[in-house]
Amino acid sequence: MTERRANQRTRMVLPVKVTMAEDNLLVHTLDISSAGARVGGFREQLRPGQMVSLSRGTKKGQFRVIWVQQLGNHEFHVGLEALEPQDRFWGVDLHAKERDGQEDMAMLLKLLKPTAKG
Repeated sequence: MTERRANQRTRMVLPVKVTMAEDNLLVHTLDISSAGARVGGFREQLRPGQMVSLSRGTKKGQFRVIWVQQLGNHEFHVGLEALEPQDRFWGVDLHAKERDGQEDMAMLLKLLKPTAKG
């Protein structure tokens, strides 16, 4: 299966507060990227296209609901798209994993490169 995402996801569970209209919900991330997140812990269903605000400590970001998956009677996972890149929002270096993967690939290619016989 081909990956459709432009940004690589990182599995990470982080507590976040979601604000929508007058409601504040405490939920948690499942996967994060600079472009959004997959979030679990919702007890009510959101709608695709709905705008929400996420807070982590003093950091806040605006997100759009892209998809909703119902897991049980009152349990939902939600795919959120950041309205602006969130490189620093999560408090982790999301690019470190990507850099490590690129370095690993470069080393592998160097090892596999045929050597000239003299």
